[in-house]
This record gives sequence, C-alpha cells and structure tokens, in this order.
Amino acid sequence: MKKIFIAASILVTTLFASAQHKKESTAPKADSNIPDTIPAYIKDKNIPHFSLLLDVKGLDTLKTDTKKNKKALKAIASKDSIWFSSDDIPAKRPAIIIYFSPECGHCQHEMREIMKNIDSLKKAMIVMGSYFLLDSIKSFAVKYATAPHNNLVLGRDEKFFFPVYYKIKFYPYIAVYDANHQFVKAYEQGANMAELISIVNASPAEIVPDKKSKKKQDSN
Repeated sequence: MKKIFIAASILVTTLFASAQHKKESTAPKADSNIPDTIPAYIKDKNIPHFSLLLDVKGLDTLKTDTKKNKKALKAIASKDSIWFSSDDIPAKRPAIIIYFSPECGHCQHEMREIMKNIDSLKKAMIVMGSYFLLDSIKSFAVKYATAPHNNLVLGRDEKFFFPVYYKIKFYPYIAVYDANHQFVKAYEQGANMAELISIVNASPAEIVPDKKSKKKQDSN
C-alpha cells in the first residue's frame, strides 16, 4: 500500500511539473525586435555629450563643392580646428540647444526673436547646431551679428547627432535644460519666447519638467 502511495505521489508531481513547463513555454515573450520609440533625451535627463565644429583654419581658401576639396577639408578639420562640446557649457547655467537650418524661414524668424530678447536670455548658454556646411552657418551668424554675445555659439553638427538623439522632424528644434543641466522642455517648431525666458530665469526648483514637445505659440 505504501508503495502504491509513493508511486501515485511521483506521478502527480511529474504531471504538475509537465503542466507548469507547458504553461511557461506557451506564455507570450517580449519581442526583442520591437524598436524602442522612446527618445534618448526622455530616458536620460542630462545634457547629452556632443561636439560642434565652430571653425577650421584654411576653410576660406577651399571650395567645398567637390569631392577633392571635401577630402582636404576633412583633413584640415581633424588637425587644425575649433570645437565646442557639451563639456564647455558652464556648470550651474541653463542651456538652450537649437537644431536649425540657415535656409529655413522659421529658423530665420526664431533667430530674430532670440536676438531681440538676447538680454533676457543672458543667463542661458545658447548652443545652435546644423548639418549644413560651415560656411553657411558662419554666414548665418554674421547676418544676425552673434559674435558680441559670448553666450551664443553656432557650429556644425558633423556627426548628425542632434537629429538622431532628439528624433527631430522639424526646424527649428529647441531643447531646454535647467541650471542643473536637466531636461525641462522640447519645442518642435520654435519656442514660445515668453515661456522660454521664464524657464531660463527660474530656479530648477521652480521648474516643472514637461515630457511633451510644444509647437510654437504667439508670445505676444
């Protein structure tokens, strides 16, 4: 009788284990092939590491419309050039990162608004990047007389970093970070200037971060 009881116990245990294994094997599993659609700047609130090419000695002597001269330009840029990186943004200072095109009408309008309100934005480091050629970016800077303002930097995003990192679809794209260099807000088609000024001049404790991008509004 005892042997029968032991055999029955073994059989029940085996059947239970088999049922559990079958249940686990048929349970739906996470698909590792599903793309991650959450932008990197939402996952990590810190200012990302990037670098912009500001100037290249000898650039004015080259025409950048041929393969030969583009190769020469690349060689010069690797040896004798001026760069600005995220490490150059001063600590305890808000940052405004702008991705733009020198030929974009909305970018031209946004730049006029920025220059009009530059004194109200002086607490922030304004970093503007573009994938356009450096000579076009420099012409844009000359047009809007950015040189006298040491809190305003324009350069070439050589690695096409900003569009990928922020998943940019429209110009101008603006990402705002507080004095602790933590992400606050993104604007997909230009910023509400009054709101931008308010964020820049507020303390981090006064700011409520917003994960959503905001389209341009009338600041008047």
